[in-house]
Amino acid sequence: TEYVAADSRGQHLLPFLDALSGQLEEDHARTASDLKALRDAVDHIAAVVRDQNRNASARPLLERLEPSAVAQQALMLFNESLERHQISLERHFEANGPVRIDRHRCIQILLNLLSNAKYAVLDSRRESRSIALSVRRARDESGDWVEFAVRDDGVGIAAEELDRIFGLGHTTREDGQGIGLHSAANLARELGGELHAQSSGLGRGATFTLRVPELEEQPQ
Repeated sequence: TEYVAADSRGQHLLPFLDALSGQLEEDHARTASDLKALRDAVDHIAAVVRDQNRNASARPLLERLEPSAVAQQALMLFNESLERHQISLERHFEANGPVRIDRHRCIQILLNLLSNAKYAVLDSRRESRSIALSVRRARDESGDWVEFAVRDDGVGIAAEELDRIFGLGHTTREDGQGIGLHSAANLARELGGELHAQSSGLGRGATFTLRVPELEEQPQ
């Protein structure tokens, strides 16, 4: 006590301990957040493996969820990759209220679209790199829909490529395999939805929109 009260060096001890305590609390919170993200990633991977072991025509596994929560979980799984490549992210979540949706299939599609957008902005070699993810509800004569859109400011897509961008084996990247977007389109169809690509041309970025219906629970 005398050392802390009287010694000039000791007087710095309490502020140091306070700062150390605060830093430890921040580290603990960050670690807890990282562990939650890791658990979510493991849960998603396990669900994907289970899904792949099912018949392709199996019914969607519906949960009543906020569409924005599904999008946010996909971002949590992909955020480390965006940070590593210094890609900025914009969120535009307009969909409010829970819907019945197959979370894991939607996340699998979104991760594919986010990965595709990441490579598009990296290949553009621009100093400024950005991706935007939006979620909104839509209604037309065919019913109610949830739309997830991934927009990038990357290399863009030539007009003649848009019609075959989802074809098996078709790719615009030198090291691409032409599997990811084809698989994502198939998953969208399994959900009763669709996947669209839009681009104003080479060098003008692209937007991929996943459109899924607000599914009703089916009888067992």
